[in-house]
Amino acid sequence: MRYSPRCGTSRARMWGTRVGDRVELTAAGPTRSAGIVDALDAKAYVCTPMTRTRPGTVVRACFHPAGRTGRECFEATVR
Repeated sequence: MRYSPRCGTSRARMWGTRVGDRVELTAAGPTRSAGIVDALDAKAYVCTPMTRTRPGTVVRACFHPAGRTGRECFEATVR
């Protein structure tokens, strides 16, 4: 998870992925997501669209691996 105090936004970023992996970011608004659609994506950093956040906002990112059930989630509070 990344936070930019300059623009007041947060995003989730993933790398070392494979086709079909997906990450979701939930904060003070709608859930944003990004997925790996091809081999080129899998070689790069892929980020969710930014969402407006501010100090005190709880941000949750969940990684959904391709071809497997379940997910791995992380939460943080913007400071």
